[in-house]
Amino acid sequence: MAITLWAACLRVLPMLLFGGPTAYHSGGLFYAFAAAIRSHGFAMPETIPHYTNGGLPFAYPPLAFYLIAALDSIFEQGPVLILYVNVVFSILVVPAFYLLTLALPDFSRAGRVVATLAFATLPLLIAEQLPGEGLAESTGLLVFVLFLRQLLLVKPSSTWISRAGLGVLLGLNVLIAPGTAYAAPVIYVVYVLGRFLKAPKTRHARRRIVLNALLPVAVSLIAASPYLIAVASRYGFGLFLRSFGSEHSHLGSSLIVTLDLFFMPGKGYVFPTLAQMLTLWGVLYAVLARKQFLLFLMLFLVLVPSEGPWLYSVPVGLMAGLAWQGVIVPGLRTVASTVRPDSDVRRVQNLLFTGFLPVLVALAPIFAEIAYDRTTAPFYYAFVTDEELTALQEAQAHSQPDDTFLVFANEIEWFPELTDRTVLNVVYGTEWIPDKYRAIRDFKQQLDDCAAAQELLLILEQNARAYPAYFPLPDYLYISKEAEDLQRGNPVASEALIADLRRDPSFTVAFETPTTIVFAYHAEP
Repeated sequence: MAITLWAACLRVLPMLLFGGPTAYHSGGLFYAFAAAIRSHGFAMPETIPHYTNGGLPFAYPPLAFYLIAALDSIFEQGPVLILYVNVVFSILVVPAFYLLTLALPDFSRAGRVVATLAFATLPLLIAEQLPGEGLAESTGLLVFVLFLRQLLLVKPSSTWISRAGLGVLLGLNVLIAPGTAYAAPVIYVVYVLGRFLKAPKTRHARRRIVLNALLPVAVSLIAASPYLIAVASRYGFGLFLRSFGSEHSHLGSSLIVTLDLFFMPGKGYVFPTLAQMLTLWGVLYAVLARKQFLLFLMLFLVLVPSEGPWLYSVPVGLMAGLAWQGVIVPGLRTVASTVRPDSDVRRVQNLLFTGFLPVLVALAPIFAEIAYDRTTAPFYYAFVTDEELTALQEAQAHSQPDDTFLVFANEIEWFPELTDRTVLNVVYGTEWIPDKYRAIRDFKQQLDDCAAAQELLLILEQNARAYPAYFPLPDYLYISKEAEDLQRGNPVASEALIADLRRDPSFTVAFETPTTIVFAYHAEP
């Protein structure tokens, strides 16, 4: 309970410190998914319109979006609801993690407490779960942790209800987030295979393991079938394979970055040296003690495509607990017995906990600020300000429903949802179409490097010829005049380009606000 309150403090403090959540955060596309579900009467949409030319396939695991759509239909809170949901789920996962440690028989009570405390305190985990873009991370991690716990609890002698419950959780992992949809089935197969290899080498024993493993698989397929069948019938199962391959294209660099975050000094943690040392000691202890499943989790979850610390925070927390009970406590016992043979190591351990927890509480504001230095200031940074919202309304009023835009502004992710107009250069969600994703990334790089109107015209014409389905010539250019405030690598137009566009006869100013200028493009006949 104390650690859960501590975790809640870390996750709620940003709202208090930074003035509360903003409606137009970094989860614009996710809210568009939820809004599309509501507009289709809670049937699964086929596409998400206006995000790129032709829209995006609705292939993303939909369960979290259905949750937001259902809650929004009840409470009518709008986009800010995502932030509240993220906070709640990021707190609930902490007691769920403690329940996971209870399913690991080798963990002592102190090891479970240290593991849970480390898990709850990781700034990188907090930073990934709380922004609007962390909806899959916050909801997915809770379901994933509950799945791991049930996997460890189900034994050959367990009832069919327990195995069916495992199947439900396996199916929910497929439905909740891409990372868990990849990770949970693989972990299940590896775990069953490990049991198969360790079982008595009799036909009956191994046949029983295989048969027991089939029920969770069947239940999970039934649970996930509406989503899988809908996507496969519309786009084919190849869509999942293409997305997986695209996300794995930078596997080597992802592994290096991960190892750097968790094992190199000065990165990844509030107390980096101490916490990283705990993790490293835990890994070494797991190797020596032959904790194969925990080592597998540590390595495998690092390799899950395009997923950051939110997934491998689970084995990192567990390794910290192992380090405490397998390295630090025996070390304390050795030192204590040397200095004072009749000393009570448990009492020393309790004193350490008693002294450390108040320090953590006192430092909570500092923990929170450090955590949010590593993200996009999810609660107090608005990706659409009031002035920009006015500009979006003007853009909608000055254009027709089938007009297309190039957007150079923070509001690019919210632009399609708030204007019902197509944005050609929005990259969010295009990872499900690898060819389009690569084309838009290259297109964005060309636009970022552009400083003259004639150069821009050449870029537009070349891409229209190379990718006519992706980049028809735009009707409008929507440009922020506050380029220095653009976040997260959003498209930017230089002052020199804006000045040159004003002079070029191919472009005319459609309207202008203090923050934004919109040019109409007149293609040559």
